[in-house]
Amino acid sequence: MHIVTKILIVFGAILSILLSALVIAFSFNADAIRDSVKVERDARIAAQNELSAERASKGTEAAAAQSQIQAKEQELQTMKASADALRSQLAQEIETRRAATTQVDTLRNQFNELVVTNQTQATVLKSLKDELDASRKQQLDTSRQMAEVMEKLNESERLRQVLDQTARALREQLEEAKIAMEQAKSGSTSTAAAKAFESAGPRVTARITRVFKSAAGDDMAAINLGSQAGLKANMKMNIVRDGFVASLVLVEVDMNEAVGKIEKLGRDVSVQAEDLVLSRLD
Repeated sequence: MHIVTKILIVFGAILSILLSALVIAFSFNADAIRDSVKVERDARIAAQNELSAERASKGTEAAAAQSQIQAKEQELQTMKASADALRSQLAQEIETRRAATTQVDTLRNQFNELVVTNQTQATVLKSLKDELDASRKQQLDTSRQMAEVMEKLNESERLRQVLDQTARALREQLEEAKIAMEQAKSGSTSTAAAKAFESAGPRVTARITRVFKSAAGDDMAAINLGSQAGLKANMKMNIVRDGFVASLVLVEVDMNEAVGKIEKLGRDVSVQAEDLVLSRLD
């Protein structure tokens, strides 16, 4: 029950008691009762005015309290919104930290894999280096052996060349001896009557320097090599230009030049300067 109501009840009870007392005393003193009633009326009016003022004060306090309640509610809403924002930010931070942790774990795993890979590659490289060193050593040994074999082969080749040159020289001497015997039998020492022969020595390569006619009308040619290259009179040589062209039988041989008769062997060919001349075709 509100305090104002209690006060009013108390006042009502007091008034009732006073009224009873006045009723009792009314008969004794009407004027006194009338004055007393007026006093009581004035007191009641003052009490009512005081109650109205108190009600107005309570209303003002209630309005102020309501304003404070609304302000607190707004502040509470603001705090709730801030708490929600902080909660969302915290969730994002947790998610970011979880992602960072996952990335760190991934990087750690990759690093471990790289370490293992590097170790494996180091092992493989060491093995390859060992194999390469062994291969190099084996290659050096093989090269040394090959050098020794090549030296022996070169020595054998030089010996073979010496033997070939000796054999060719012997064949040339034999051929010259045969020619001399034939000349002795026929009783002629003329170079023109001797039988032409091919060189059995190393192959000689020369060039025709000029082509001309002899006094007898024979086709003649001069070459740029002579006796210093092993050429001799009556030696039969071969003129070539993209194949065999004609034969050349030497009739005059100087130290650095030789002149021979061109034998076309019944072929319609022409011999020119700078044509190649070979002692043998093989």
